[in-house]
Amino acid sequence: MMKNYECDFLVAGAGLSGICAAIQAGRLGIDTVIIEKEMTLGGNAGPVVGVGPSGAHVNNEYYTETGIVAEIEERLSKEGARPVQNYMALNTSVLWDRVISDMLREAGVRIFRKHLVTDADTDANRISIIKALNIENLDELTFSIKGFVMDATGDAHVAVKAGADTVMGCETKDQTGERSAPEVFDSTISAASLMAITAYTGKKNHFTPPAGTPKWNKAKPANTFDPKKKYNYIFQVDEGGDSDELHPLKTPQELYEALVTRIYSIWDYFKNDLYKGKAEEHELIWISPILGRRESRRIIGDYLLTQTDLEEN
Repeated sequence: MMKNYECDFLVAGAGLSGICAAIQAGRLGIDTVIIEKEMTLGGNAGPVVGVGPSGAHVNNEYYTETGIVAEIEERLSKEGARPVQNYMALNTSVLWDRVISDMLREAGVRIFRKHLVTDADTDANRISIIKALNIENLDELTFSIKGFVMDATGDAHVAVKAGADTVMGCETKDQTGERSAPEVFDSTISAASLMAITAYTGKKNHFTPPAGTPKWNKAKPANTFDPKKKYNYIFQVDEGGDSDELHPLKTPQELYEALVTRIYSIWDYFKNDLYKGKAEEHELIWISPILGRRESRRIIGDYLLTQTDLEEN
């Protein structure tokens, strides 16, 4: 089916930045729509990846987030949707999506889950139309934009479709004046990762890694499992970004499969080697269904925030 909508403000991507922007816009009385390609809202901050919205306390126990992020944390805590905090502020709450959805709807925001932005039409350098696809039933949606669009996809998908300039990689020292910038442009971007969870089951179980799973390199850090804990989070499986063969944007499916294999490898090491006899009743129960990506394309704006800006406050 073809469906037509209008809005003042469209947010593409319901990660933490998109959520905060949509809530603020809705509260200001702006007719706001938020589009998310997954069924669960939150992006990397949601439970499908597991990296929670808090994290300042990692550096200092008295630090905390502010603004809408702090409000989200307080709401999650009040409604029992904020897991007991740890040094990574992991998020596995099944109530997370309900709390975030309620906050958006209370602000008057219309939510479109499992929808993917497919194109953007421009008129005099302004985005006038956003086209989207309902991934579940292939409905084609058209949004007439009366105001603005925020690209919070993380991959600058809307920007690319609208014809904006993007970059991916590290600018040079000559371009930015940053003391830590490379002398020559480097296209390498940050690696991606997957989150996995193990649980103490009280019953002996075995784990045989799938055929082709390499043995874990014991020289690599592997300190994310403790057989004394009931639940453990395995996250140290970073890979990709330095070649096109395993790349968070160019080959995400191949990278996802490679990282799943890495999880099998490290779990085999924990269960059958490092903690042999101590992890017999622990089981690998969950691997994130989506890729946790840290870096992708960036939109080239009027001003580039630099390392120097931050260091000079």
